Amino acid sequence: MAILRSHHIALKTPNLDRLEAFYRDVVGLSKCGQLDIPGMRIVFYDLGGVRLELIEVPGLEQEAETGRKGLSHVAVEVDDVYATAEALGKRGVTFHDGPKQVGDLNVAFFRDPDGTELELFQGKV
Repeated sequence: MAILRSHHIALKTPNLDRLEAFYRDVVGLSKCGQLDIPGMRIVFYDLGGVRLELIEVPGLEQEAETGRKGLSHVAVEVDDVYATAEALGKRGVTFHDGPKQVGDLNVAFFRDPDGTELELFQGKV
């Protein structure tokens, strides 16, 4: 057995159209696939080598601050946290933490429409 690489991060949503619009139109991700399973809507977006899987679950109840048990946040590495935060801010994104420098890192945190926390990350760990 060998773990080859990370493949995807899955997020459940009660409104796939809304979440797709956010990740496509606001964050700027490209759709890279979908699963055709009767009674289910599942799509994938490219996060630069890792896929973001969006799964529609009608009637999903939000449980906890992020809307999911066990999920802290989804981090994406960017070339410039401050410029990316400024560009996303112009698209209506509100940051609840940062952008700021933390040690040798630059970070900024915001939420998608379902409350999932996203981190812009720049630096080495």
